[in-house]
Amino acid sequence: MERARALARRLGLGAVFAGARRARLVEDPTRFVLREITGAGPSCYRLRSSGLHICLRHRTPDGYALDQALLEDHFALPDPVLVVLKGRVGPLRVLDLGANIGLFGVAVLAHFPDAEFVSFEPETSNALVLRAVVAANGREDRWQVVEACAAARDGTVAFEVGGFGISRVVESGAEAIEMPAKDVFPYLREADLVKIDIEGAEWEILEDPRLSETTASAIHVEYHARLGAGQNPAGHARGLLERAGYCVFPFRRHGEREGILWAWRES
Repeated sequence: MERARALARRLGLGAVFAGARRARLVEDPTRFVLREITGAGPSCYRLRSSGLHICLRHRTPDGYALDQALLEDHFALPDPVLVVLKGRVGPLRVLDLGANIGLFGVAVLAHFPDAEFVSFEPETSNALVLRAVVAANGREDRWQVVEACAAARDGTVAFEVGGFGISRVVESGAEAIEMPAKDVFPYLREADLVKIDIEGAEWEILEDPRLSETTASAIHVEYHARLGAGQNPAGHARGLLERAGYCVFPFRRHGEREGILWAWRES
């Protein structure tokens, strides 16, 4: 198999192998592979595992986002988190900061089919795919999309567009545009589960004293070595979450400077 992959790379067929691997996730793998080869525009598919729908742009970084979410289980809920969330009464209220194309929401719906969502996604091209996911799953009345940057205060920020899942807030730059930012703490006061993956802009939210006042039972954080992360981003994120009253589980590391933490409050 390794020889076949090496040959495919030399022949420029790496996308075929990647597409075939991802195609196993969906109920129409042939259409998926063909569109992966041709680079067709946004397309929606029904997942084999859950019957839910995903949407993505072929031959773009959306494929890597799909790999991380569904093949590498970046959104897998640890057992303590599942126990806490399943012990609740009523629909799960989810706040997704940095929703990209909605894969976290789809992963959560597999466990909590009655969940209600508020998803922040500032980049228009990503938000269009996200809205397609909402519609494909018939969730228009339970899934709100907020096209603004997640922040600790209302205002505007410098934002680099065109990066798909890694478009981000920056301090300044010739490629940056002015983007609206919205204070997320009113939303945090009404959430049970929060996901934060905003490419370095997470620090002002994690450092805000209001984090200890949130109702969230669990938080998924992808931390990044940007915008005030310090020399030890993992330790800094963990300390801030513990200060806010959470137990913290270091779920996954991407090298020394980025990774994923899960945090939860024991009932």
